[in-house]
Amino acid sequence: MDPMPKLPCIALCVEAPISLRGGVSVLIEALIEGLAGDYRIVLVSQDTEEDLKKSSIHHLLSGHVQWQPVHHSLAACRGLALDLKRLDVALVHFHSGNNSWRDHWLAFSPVWFTRRAGITTITTNHTAVTVWDNYCDPAKTSLFKKMAMLPSAWVGKMLFLACLKTEIAVSRHNLDLLRRCYWPWRRFRLIYHSRISKIGPNTPPRDRKKYIITVGHIAFRKGQHLMARAFAELADEFPDWDLAMIGYNAQSACWNEIGQLISTRNLQGRIILAGNREDVADSMQRASIFVQPSLYEGLPLALQEALASGCACIGTSVSGIPELIDHEQTGLLVPPGDVGALKDALKRLIQDTAMRERFFNTAPASIENKQMTKAAMIRLHRELYSSLLK
Repeated sequence: MDPMPKLPCIALCVEAPISLRGGVSVLIEALIEGLAGDYRIVLVSQDTEEDLKKSSIHHLLSGHVQWQPVHHSLAACRGLALDLKRLDVALVHFHSGNNSWRDHWLAFSPVWFTRRAGITTITTNHTAVTVWDNYCDPAKTSLFKKMAMLPSAWVGKMLFLACLKTEIAVSRHNLDLLRRCYWPWRRFRLIYHSRISKIGPNTPPRDRKKYIITVGHIAFRKGQHLMARAFAELADEFPDWDLAMIGYNAQSACWNEIGQLISTRNLQGRIILAGNREDVADSMQRASIFVQPSLYEGLPLALQEALASGCACIGTSVSGIPELIDHEQTGLLVPPGDVGALKDALKRLIQDTAMRERFFNTAPASIENKQMTKAAMIRLHRELYSSLLK
């Protein structure tokens, strides 16, 4: 009897620890769960072996390579490529959100070394928002300095892309931006990410609590401080409604600003900084309204899941959010950073039960129709890996 053929080996590389349970981390978990029957999978992450053993995907892995972005060096990049080659990796997939893979500074990027090692290399760009991405801080760097740095950063990105078979964007907005910024390179593609396994049954609006939620790590770019201000303006008018912000403290200044507002406006128990929670899906079934007040985004998983769960949703009109919310049909869109517009949208949804009912009926189906499901994401990755490994 012929021996069973050996499955090809792929490596999935994430900047943050899987144990952090951030957006990219849970997507990597979903890919591992969905692809483990087709490939031997090596994970590259910051996780310690002890933390990884506590995860749900540890038993599905063929190997793990610990990677510390703060120790980035030529030797570390070369060492990562050698480790992947030793583990028989045929394809490596880097997931980039905060430039840990140095996509504008090729000399210090692992992609140069994985390509030289003969490993098929691809990336997913989770945060393509502006032309300044990943080589300077758009909020703090002066325009003069941005412009001075742009030529070398652009060339660095083009050299980075030359090492890849493809770069994946997670929203149509991100795809169009990448194509405009790096127009000579033609290998960008779109794959919507998702961890939604099934849609429905959902709790009807009449059975939900007078409860508003946001989900995401607490940071100024996520806009929870603006959400708190908008709710504070409505708190006296609607005393039976509460707001809960679910997510870990990623930026203490933002967390403290919200805490200060709660204290000065005497909103203890009305605005709740809930921290990380394991019952987010249950919270979405209990809540009447979900808000994504981000100043910039890729394609927010929490908003995607809130729409699928039947929450009446509000989002800002940035990045991939308008691809999730069809304004006035499946939810409401407001300009980013506009507290007044956010307050008005909240007031509309609080007062208009018929609108909440309408969004409950239209939003979940829209997510399925747009192929924003875990099954679709896994299928598209499987097809991509298969075509590249041939």
